[in-house]
Amino acid sequence: MKAEEASSDLERLRALFAAERSANFPEFTDVYCVDAADDVLGRFARARRGDPDAALAFLREDYEWRKAEDAAALRSTPARDVLGQDPSVLAEYYRRRCVGLDSSGRLTFYQAYACCVVKKLKTIVPLENVVKYHAWEQERACAMLDALRSRNRGDGAMSIILDVAGMTIGKHINKDFIWLVKAIAAHDQAHYPERMGVTFIVNAPGVFGLVWRTVRPFIDPTTRDKIK
Repeated sequence: MKAEEASSDLERLRALFAAERSANFPEFTDVYCVDAADDVLGRFARARRGDPDAALAFLREDYEWRKAEDAAALRSTPARDVLGQDPSVLAEYYRRRCVGLDSSGRLTFYQAYACCVVKKLKTIVPLENVVKYHAWEQERACAMLDALRSRNRGDGAMSIILDVAGMTIGKHINKDFIWLVKAIAAHDQAHYPERMGVTFIVNAPGVFGLVWRTVRPFIDPTTRDKIK
């Protein structure tokens, strides 16, 4: 998107938002944990580029979800309370960690998929709770992204390295794994637009093509373009 188009989309969304802020977004700064609205509006404008009315509708839906779920509170909620048990139980099957900043100043996360044997994971933790735990991770990541942004570091988005070495049909390609990947992707697209700056898939075995063909239709085109 050209800079002038992005600026125009933001200006139009800003005007629409201002017209109904007091009626429909009275707790905006608390709900989004921000002092000013522009960074949030910018993300939603980019997510629905060229259509400020759709961007406002998207923002309205997300605002209602964040209020209903008290998403902001996740930033200070212990992981145990979110997962329903000690998060150490995830260590064997769910590995995601922050590895620092990339060359653009973006917060960078590394996640290994070889250990993510979901049919075993679900015997330890309900998969719905794993999705909730991911939301907790995202809220804490967003808090760090916003803090970096306030210091002119990065652009409010994160970089992700997905290491898919060791994936096999027997261990990974099943309905449980696909359900979890789709659920997390749907959650992020619905509630964290433009937070993913780029994703690098590394060490991909031949079987990964089957996974990608299965998951790809559920990822919006803009996000797919950021996956390398």
